[in-house]
Amino acid sequence: MQELNLRPSGRVTVQAVGAGDRVHTYETETFLVNIHLPNNVALVGIRVSEGTVAGADVLLGMDVISSGDFAITNYNGQTWWTFRAPSNEPIDFVEEIRKHKEKHGTIGLLGPVVQQKMKNKAKRDRRKMRGK
Repeated sequence: MQELNLRPSGRVTVQAVGAGDRVHTYETETFLVNIHLPNNVALVGIRVSEGTVAGADVLLGMDVISSGDFAITNYNGQTWWTFRAPSNEPIDFVEEIRKHKEKHGTIGLLGPVVQQKMKNKAKRDRRKMRGK
């Protein structure tokens, strides 16, 4: 926090889960910050505490996440997350899948490689049926 030139605004007791599900409790200073996300979302006056998060610079808590819509996707083996605030409509993957199935059938939900494998198998099965 020193490199950001932040001034403490108070103190808080933090509980963090560590290795083996052990809870680590410690007291640390708090700071008031403005968070600007790459999609031009700005969260103003957020109370944060200093801590260590393995493999990350920042840990967004539910207080921040619940102020908008947060989604994670793993398309083609690549993980992406997105966030918007304020929330402007529901995100319902179940309804989206239902509509997609209705329009395209189940195969449309699978990736292109799996789709091609299924099509090839269906062709082989049809050829086998014709040969009998």
